[in-house]
This record gives sequence, structure tokens and C-alpha cells, in this order.
Amino acid sequence: MTSEENREPTCVMNMLENFRQPSKTNKRSSYAPIKLDFGDSPLNGSLKRPYRSDSESDSYSSTKKSKLNIDYSMISSPWEARCIRAELIGAKAEIESLEKQLSKLHTVRKEMEIMFENEKSHLQQQLNKERSKFKDLDYRAQTLRKRELEYKEELAELKSTLLNERQTTEKEILSLQKENAELKEGWHQLKTESAKEISSNKQHIGELEKNLAAAVEELDMFKEIAQDLETQMNQSNKDKTALKQKEQELNAAQSKIKAMMMVEEKKWKKIGWRSCKRKKEMLGQGNCDADGLPSGLSLEHELDEFKDAVVLAKCNRDKLLHYAELEKEIQILREHNKKLKDTIGNKLLLEEQVENLKSRETLMEEKDQEMVHLQAEHAQLQRLLIEWQSVSQEHCADRSAAPAAIKKLIIELQHKELLLSAEKGQIASNLKTLEKKQSSLTLEMEEALKKAQKHEAIKEQQASLIRRLQKKLLLVSRDRDYYRSQLDIYEKDDTMTSAPTLSNSQQQQVQQLQTRLEAQESSLNSYREMVEQLEKDLKQSHSIIGGIELVEKLAAVEEERDKLQAKVESLYAKQMKLEEHLEKSAMGEINAGSNSETGMQTIHFKMNPFSLSLEKQSETMKQLKEENELLQAKCDQLKARLEVLEQGQMQDVTRIVEGQLASCSAQEVEDLRNQVKSYDLKIQRLKEAFKTTSQEYREACYMLLGYRIDRVHHNQYKLSNMYAESPNDYLMFKLTSGGSLDLLSTPYSETLMDFVELHLEHQHSIPLFLSAITVDLFTKQTLMTTTDASV
Repeated sequence: MTSEENREPTCVMNMLENFRQPSKTNKRSSYAPIKLDFGDSPLNGSLKRPYRSDSESDSYSSTKKSKLNIDYSMISSPWEARCIRAELIGAKAEIESLEKQLSKLHTVRKEMEIMFENEKSHLQQQLNKERSKFKDLDYRAQTLRKRELEYKEELAELKSTLLNERQTTEKEILSLQKENAELKEGWHQLKTESAKEISSNKQHIGELEKNLAAAVEELDMFKEIAQDLETQMNQSNKDKTALKQKEQELNAAQSKIKAMMMVEEKKWKKIGWRSCKRKKEMLGQGNCDADGLPSGLSLEHELDEFKDAVVLAKCNRDKLLHYAELEKEIQILREHNKKLKDTIGNKLLLEEQVENLKSRETLMEEKDQEMVHLQAEHAQLQRLLIEWQSVSQEHCADRSAAPAAIKKLIIELQHKELLLSAEKGQIASNLKTLEKKQSSLTLEMEEALKKAQKHEAIKEQQASLIRRLQKKLLLVSRDRDYYRSQLDIYEKDDTMTSAPTLSNSQQQQVQQLQTRLEAQESSLNSYREMVEQLEKDLKQSHSIIGGIELVEKLAAVEEERDKLQAKVESLYAKQMKLEEHLEKSAMGEINAGSNSETGMQTIHFKMNPFSLSLEKQSETMKQLKEENELLQAKCDQLKARLEVLEQGQMQDVTRIVEGQLASCSAQEVEDLRNQVKSYDLKIQRLKEAFKTTSQEYREACYMLLGYRIDRVHHNQYKLSNMYAESPNDYLMFKLTSGGSLDLLSTPYSETLMDFVELHLEHQHSIPLFLSAITVDLFTKQTLMTTTDASV
């Protein structure tokens, strides 16, 4: 019971007791008048009138007017008047109480309608959201299927390319084997030819060494001769220069002598003519002049000089006569020098040939060493070939020592490895899809539980309202029974006291009471209809709450999915173990050379437990995929049924669900795809813009502040300075929960204890600490550059 029911006046209880009394007293005497107790009448209360329809208001107003406008003059006895007045007062009181109840019921109905409308709009919004989610999931499923088909096509293409590459590699291996055989034959031929060449070269080297020793001796002799000739040449050159100087002097002397001769002849002519004249004069005069003595002495002196010049000219002539012999000797010496130069050139050629022969000898020795090494490798390869042949005969089915069988085994192992990697990718993708489905199912289950809780609360409210309405309905039905009993009493009274004067008034009163009764019945019918509507709504809420069973089914499906996820995780762990095993086996094949030295090799059978477990694993994965698809279909059907039940449709749920699942508009799907593509492009552009802006921001911070900031771990930041001497010189800061930064210990921070004590412990300033470090590093760097420049 609510507080409103507790606050009802006590007059209602009195009225109920009064309603029950006539049914008891009718058995005793149906003709005795009954006085009703209306002491606690609710007419004096100040309650609001309820809302009525037009028909009801008209009927009620007509009844009221008819009751209020009764002509009391037609009533004969005062007892009847008192009874009618009492009845009228009781009817008015009952009408007021019923109107109050009607107003309450109308307000309750309005509240219920508003509440149901709100709930309906809320459920419609949720349904639209779930439909959009379902469309998104369908689109994602289609995209995943397309991706799966694309991946399958890519895998088929990769397989075809891999087979082609294998064929090409096999052809290349065969060609390389042929080339190896040809090279081996050429190597044997080169070995024989090199042995012959080595023997002939050794003989030739001996002969050349002998020729070289003789040539060296001759060279020494020629060197001595050349030195003598060079001294003679130098002497002859000196003599030649002296002769040229003497010739020049002689020519000059001859020219002077000729000039002097000419002058002397002229002088002699003049002197002779003058002397003759003087002699004649002297002879003629007979005395001797004292001035003739010096002129005679000068002539004698000149004659002596002339004689000396003649002697010198003769000597020079003799020397000039020997000049031809000297030129002949010079030519002989030149020819001798040419011979010496030729011998020196031959000696240099011989030295070069000797050096070439020595280099060839070293090359031949290196070839001999290579030959020895190749012989050792050839023996080792023959041993390995025998071992491989034995392994292939042991493990191949056809017992053939051909490398094709081993290639087949390797190809099969590689194919198995590819299959395992593909299965690994499929398992990872399935696991991701299952995780996404799990998250979506958990969200849906939470929403369904919330809806169930809401519906339970609504159910309780509706049940309480129905109980209250049922109680009020009982009260109204009792009122109706009471009014019928009163009508029966009036009819009996009418038959007993039938007077012609009172028949019309009584008939009018009966008609008024009948109209009142009809109005009460119509209101009762409206109440019944409202109760039936509420019961229907309650049934619908029960049907909606019946979706809890679907939620329970979803929980069961989720449990199955968890089991499948556990199986997938176990299979994933097995796959990881198998991949490790394959890697170990691959490493064993790679290190076959090293294992061959110890005589140990890893051998795998064709029908080994590993291959059998892989086949079983592939079969189980196929089964799990099929089960997952079935469970997904069941989940979709359950979701659709839940949506249909939330809409309030109870009949043909499966048909409606199938219709909803089948009706998927292709145009909407294309629109959604276009929207998704546009959103993807926008997101990609935003990512690129964010990358560029973040990079520019980082570079700008680095250039402005001098520190590159990197996030290493959660709440840990690495700062490296621009002027740092090495990349290991960095600082580490940690962001605490309080919003402060703490300096972490690093090898570089331990060298900055002075700055830490000054700026962090005393001044409590991190920016000042960082700027002091930059200033210190910059000064160090500038000092180093200035010292290097000065050096």
C-alpha cells in the first residue's frame, strides 16, 4: 500500500460498512426504511474534481441539475422527503468520492502513459543503436570475409611464386652442379698445365739466373769503362772548350795581325818614303838628327811583337790541324757511350724479367698452396657427399642418393612451416575476433541486464498499481451493488405505495437514478478497460522480461566461447612450442657443417609425431572454426529475437527475425562503406598531419631548448643535450603521481653532482639546472674548438 491509500479518509470505511449493511438487512425486512449515517461526509473536503470526458461531464451535470432542481412540493410525507434528502446527500457524497477516485485514477493513468512513452522512446533509441551496431558488425564481417578472400588469393599467389622459385632454384642448382663439374675438370687440367709450366719456368729461371750473373759481371765492367770514359769525356770537353776559346783568340789575333800588317805596311810605306826623304835630306845636309833614334827603336819593338805573333799563329795552326783528330775521338767516345747505354737498358730489361719471373714463381707457389687446400676441401666434400648419400638413403623412401629426394624433404618441411605460420595468423585473427565478440557480448549482456532490472522495477510498479486498481474496482463494484439494492428497494416501495399523484415524480427519480447508474457503469467499464490495458502492458513487460532467458542463453553461449578461447590459447601455446622446435631443427640444418665435424646430425622421419600432431591440430582448428560460425549465427538470431521482443511483438518471432536478417539494404551498405572509407581517409590524413606537426614540434623544441625529449617507459623521460660529447650522456626524469619530476640516477648525472646540489637541492629549479648544463657543455665545446684552432 502507498502513502496515498493510507491517507484516505475514514468516511470511505464508514461508507463501505453502510454499503454492506443493506445486503444484510434486506433478508430481515425489505420494506423497512433505513437511515444512513453521513456524519463523516466528505462533502466538506477541499478536493479537486477529476478530469472527465464530454459525455461523462454532460451526464453528470444533467444528473446534478436534475437532482438539485427536484420539486419537493410533489412529495406528500415528510418521511419520504427526509429519505430522499438523505439519499441525495449520500449520492452526492458518493459522487464526490467517486470523482476524487476518478481524478486519482486519471492522474495515475497519465503518469503511467508518460512513463510508458518515455520507456518506449528509450527502448526505441536503444533498438536503433543496436540496429546500427548490428549493421556495423555486419559490415565488419563482410570486410573480414573480403580480407580473408584476399589473403587466400595472396597465399595462393605466394604458393605459386614459391613453386616457381623452387623450380628455378632447382634448375640453377643443376646448372651450378654442371659448372662445378666443369670447373673441377678445368682445375685438373690447370693443375697439370701449371705443373708443367712450373718445371719449365724453373729451368728457365735457372738459365736466366746464370745469364743474370754474367750480365751483372759485364755490367760491373761496363760501369768501370763508363766511368773512365766519362772522365775522358769530361777532359775532352774541357779541352774542346779551351780549343774553342783559343780558336776564338787566334781568330781575333789573326784579325788583329792582319789589321796591324795593313797598318804596318801603310806605316812602312809612309815611314820608308819619309825616311828616304829624311835620309836624303840628312845625307844632303850631312848632319844626323837626334830625333830619328826613338823611331827606329819603336820599329824594332814592333817587329819583335810581330815575330811573336807569327809564332803564336803557327802554334795555333798546328793545334787546328789536330782538331779533326779530336773530333774523331769524340765520335768514337759517343759511340762507346751509346753502347754502354744499350747495355744498361738490357741490364734493366733483364732485371724486370727476373722480377716478373719471381712474381710468377710466387704466384705459382700460391697456386700450389691453393691446390693443396682444394685437395683437402675436395676430400672433405667427398666425405660429406658420402655422408649425405647415406642420410638420403636412410631417410628417403626410394633409397636413392640423389639430391632431389633431400630437396623434396626440405620442401615438405618448408611447406609445413608455411602452413603452420598461416594457421598461426588465422588463429591470431580468430582470437582477435573472438576477443572483440566477447567484449561486444559482455556489453550487450550488461545492457540486457540493465534493461531486465528496469523492467523488473516497472513490473513491480505496475503490479502495485494493479493491486490498487483492483481494490478500487472492488469498492466501485460494491458501490454498484449498493445502488442496485437501493433501486430494488425503491421499486418495491413504488409498488407498495403506488399513488397517482407521486408516480411521475418517482418515475423521474428512478430515471435519474438509472442515468446515474449507467454513468457509474460506464465509468466502471472505462476503469475495467484501463485495468485490462494495464494487464496487457504487464504481460508485454513479462514477455520483455522473458528476454532474461535469452540473456541466460547468451551467458551460456559466452561460456562456450570462453571454453573455445581457452582451447585456442592452448593451441596457440602448442603452436609456439612447435615453432620453437622448427627453429631449432632449422638451426640444426644450417649448422650441418659444424655437426658433420662431430659426426652428429638431426634426423626426422616422414611419419613422425610432429606431422601427426600438426594434422590433428589443423582438424581441430577446422572444427573450432565451424563451431564458432554456428555460435555466431546463434548469437545473431538471439540478438534479433531480443530486439523483436523489446518491440513488443510476441507472435511469429522466428519469422520476423528471419525477415529482419534477410532484409539488408545494399544501398545502405554501400553508403556505410563510403562513409567508412571517408572516415579512414580523414583518420589517415589526421595521422599524417599529426606526425608532421609532432615532428616539427620536436625539432623546434630541440632547436630552441637544446634538449631532445624521449619517453622511455611509463612516466619516465630521457633528455639528451645538443652539445653532449657522446650519446650515452643523457638524463632521466620520472613524473610522480603528485605532478612533480624526480631526477633518476645515470652515469652522466653522477658527474653533475655540483649542479644537482646547487640548482636542485638548494634552488629547487629544474630549468635552471638544465640551462646550466647547456652553458657548461657549450663553453667546453667552444674551448676545445679554440684550442684546436690555435694548435
